Amino acid sequence: MARTTRTGGGTKKPARWSQTRQQIFLEHLAASANVRASQRKAGMSAGSAYRLRAQSPEFRAALGDGVERGL
Repeated sequence: MARTTRTGGGTKKPARWSQTRQQIFLEHLAASANVRASQRKAGMSAGSAYRLRAQSPEFRAALGDGVERGL
């Protein structure tokens, strides 16, 4: 199930990969080398890091670095 956040009007929209969420994810990933657990720690849905990786070269590089440090 995708995570959602409430807007001011009470409607829900999918959670986004903010800079803060990316930092939380990458720090946890560097410590654990566990993408799924790191996504949960950042409050993001399973698989969302892989979707962001496909869209962002910067995140793709940071993801690879985080996995390397976590191993």
